[in-house]
Amino acid sequence: MDKKKKSKLVVVFIDGDWLYRIVHELNIPINYLDFIQNIKHEFGQKVQVHFYGAINIKDKRQNIFYATLKKNGYIIHLEDLVKRGGVFISKGVEIALSIDAIQSAFLFEKFVLVSGDGDFIPLLRKIRNSGIEISIISLPFTMGYSMRKIIAGKFFNLESFIKNRKKRGIKILVKENKRNIERLFFDNMYIIKGEQNNAYIFLRNLICSAKKSIIIIDSYLDEQILMVIELLKSNTDVKILTSKKSSLLIKCHVEDLRNSGFNIQVYVTNNFHDRFLSVDNNWWHSGHSFKDLGERNSFFNKMITKKEIEKLRKSVEKEINIEK
Repeated sequence: MDKKKKSKLVVVFIDGDWLYRIVHELNIPINYLDFIQNIKHEFGQKVQVHFYGAINIKDKRQNIFYATLKKNGYIIHLEDLVKRGGVFISKGVEIALSIDAIQSAFLFEKFVLVSGDGDFIPLLRKIRNSGIEISIISLPFTMGYSMRKIIAGKFFNLESFIKNRKKRGIKILVKENKRNIERLFFDNMYIIKGEQNNAYIFLRNLICSAKKSIIIIDSYLDEQILMVIELLKSNTDVKILTSKKSSLLIKCHVEDLRNSGFNIQVYVTNNFHDRFLSVDNNWWHSGHSFKDLGERNSFFNKMITKKEIEKLRKSVEKEINIEK
């Protein structure tokens, strides 16, 4: 093994099928030139970025797409799309990525995976056991973050690489048409076990729609909620009420946000059992801790009774005034 060579090489392996599906579920555009530049900004200009995808070689648009990726600096690995029942489906992308990663692992020191597919856990374990540093670029509150916990690697929110670093904040387009607002946020959502992606999109859309203020109440918060806060414009007022244990875990991340210009305050309290989220003074209630949404069946609903909302608001003000 060439240790000197290994110490210089950082590689990023992108599961193109997963990335394509996720950006469509999030309903956000991705500029692949900005994406690779943001990756280089984080991991160094000499990083190798491998993109694994599937192609119908007769499709001109797909050929142009992959040719453009290659021109922008991606190393392209393609598997043929398989036609079944008149529909083209992707086969073999994950296997090809895994085989290449294992065969070339001796060459690099740091391995970065862009995916939230739990099928990659055995691959990540094997690479980690080889003494290689691992990072994961995926979505909070999903299998991607669960992979990070299993592998003990560093985690990055995919959206922080998709957005333009020069423009802080994710814009959520909400038309005045009531049906469109309900489609984005819903007043009520029953989250079935395993629906982590849907839970993230719902919570992310709610938080990123804020124009002025966010209040989060959850005794068991972790850094994932702060990864969503990072997507906001820094002039949004953010207040977090949580327990001592959770506050200690997220203290460093909060300080980083403050140093980046965010107006964020954390208040310590053990007086709330349930979880609440306020977005511009509209309140939602969650039956499950935000960090675990989708791990078990739970319910997320908008509070509509003014009297009860006022009681909750006064309880929050009391806790904040105690801290002051």
